[in-house]
Amino acid sequence: MGCGLAKNVVNDIAMHIGKPIDNSGELPDGTKFAGANELKQILLGEQDKFARNLSERMLSFALGRQLQYFDEGPIQHLTSTLQENQFAPQICIEEIVLTYPFGNQNNQAIAEQDAVSP
Repeated sequence: MGCGLAKNVVNDIAMHIGKPIDNSGELPDGTKFAGANELKQILLGEQDKFARNLSERMLSFALGRQLQYFDEGPIQHLTSTLQENQFAPQICIEEIVLTYPFGNQNNQAIAEQDAVSP
């Protein structure tokens, strides 16, 4: 489904309900936007922050845990790789799988389990 078709469906639903859809918003830093195009322009101007945030969230999800201070190196690597490859998802996932924390997460769980076991 293309974005244009989705927009038309949303507009049709809104007209049926009788209420206009408010597609404006405000980012945590106070930046306001009205619509997807303005949000896109804001994000394009903040590619460093966007790449960092996406890297952190993807790595945290892949590891199944909150990130720690020692994850900073892989996060920096993922952030630069994302930007260098125009945010290509396949490359991002491949790089996550190749990170030290991802490759050694099972070993850490086994070590923690052995430490608890008598």
